[in-house]
Amino acid sequence: MAGKGKPDGLQVSQDLEFQRKEWLVGRLGWIVLGILLILGLLGVFGGSGLLSTTTTGDPSQGFWITYDRFLRNLAPTTLTLFIEPGRIEGNTFNIHFPQDYIGEFEIQSIEPEPERVTVTSNGQQYTFNVQNPTGPIAIRFYLKAEKIGAYRSDVVFNGNQTLTIRQFSYP
Repeated sequence: MAGKGKPDGLQVSQDLEFQRKEWLVGRLGWIVLGILLILGLLGVFGGSGLLSTTTTGDPSQGFWITYDRFLRNLAPTTLTLFIEPGRIEGNTFNIHFPQDYIGEFEIQSIEPEPERVTVTSNGQQYTFNVQNPTGPIAIRFYLKAEKIGAYRSDVVFNGNQTLTIRQFSYP
């Protein structure tokens, strides 16, 4: 029995406008989490994935580089340079890295070891000696990024062929 001044049942105040906004924020949150998950699986945040490793250069040109596009600060990474034997004059060849790139990394090791390393006014030049290679020569630089942010560098082979590397290092 309800009196004239009292409504029947339980009284719950509703704010439908607030609820709609809350539902929208919730949906957007799920969308953002889904996008981050997909990007992580693709390798955008480091590690392995379809977008994590890239190649610059062209094997038909005789010089190309494979490297990790996305790095983690202070985590190891590998930069691999490939050279076709037909591109080498004599038994030696040079690889030059600008100082603004190579100075941002700690070089863990280089395989094979260069015959000579020369510090130039604008970077470091690595000289390698080869004897009768039968296929593409692979030079691996094992590096550790020491800076957070974007890297861009031109790697020069024998002073006449330049390839550009673009990387990003996360914290």
